[in-house]
Amino acid sequence: MPDWLWQALIVNGLWEWILVPCVGIVLAILRKKNPSWAGTIIYGLGGSAFAAMILFALVGRPILSRQRPPTSRENVEANLKSWSDTFSLAGC
Repeated sequence: MPDWLWQALIVNGLWEWILVPCVGIVLAILRKKNPSWAGTIIYGLGGSAFAAMILFALVGRPILSRQRPPTSRENVEANLKSWSDTFSLAGC
């Protein structure tokens, strides 16, 4: 297998199977030992997750989407046809 595939599997495995449960365990221990700090940390993690979702919606999705070639003299007719088909503007 290629090296990039192993790297992706290891990074995803590290994130999903080790880091996320460890954060939950640390929060549970913190809540048991010092309940006043647990609420603050949970509130901070929730705010961080909300900010990350907004950033992904504004920045991440266009980066991950498929890039289309710019319109030029050679492909203008094909682009107009695809746009009219997409928006149901084709002739009657």
